[in-house]
Amino acid sequence: MGCTVLSSPGEQLFYTLYFIIHIPLTIFIDSTICFSPMTETLNRMIEWHISENNDFLLLEKPSWFFWMVVVELIFQLPAFFYFIKNMNVFSNGNDDSNKKIKADKLNKRKIVAKLLKLYGLNASLTSLFCIWVIYQRGYYPGNGLPLNSMDKFKLIAYYTPTFLIPLRLCML
Repeated sequence: MGCTVLSSPGEQLFYTLYFIIHIPLTIFIDSTICFSPMTETLNRMIEWHISENNDFLLLEKPSWFFWMVVVELIFQLPAFFYFIKNMNVFSNGNDDSNKKIKADKLNKRKIVAKLLKLYGLNASLTSLFCIWVIYQRGYYPGNGLPLNSMDKFKLIAYYTPTFLIPLRLCML
């Protein structure tokens, strides 16, 4: 099979839930880099996040961040639905006794694995770049003073799961 990740039902469930959760986050939070928040409540939540976590990137909305979110909206968001629908190709079922079904499932598994790798590479590199920018020039929104070590660590920790979880998909 050649698949080192998603070989267990627990991993498949984890990534299925990850993509399910990522859909509303992409639509309601990440999209605000490109568009105004859809509601005042959402706007207040984003303002709270910026002040609570000193997320200068979400406040600043640099052009490179804008284009990364455009890629997320155009390519990753539809892929989330595809991955949710096709995550079952990594499970072993009783229908594998038929050679044609087994071959079709293997081909589908290869396609899904390649797309997951591509997503993983894109998403992890995007987050790694954000982490690097935070480390290099993190500042407090509002006054521009450099983040202290603890606040910089807190913001980096906030972005770290969006680096590590997709990175693991690169191992398929």
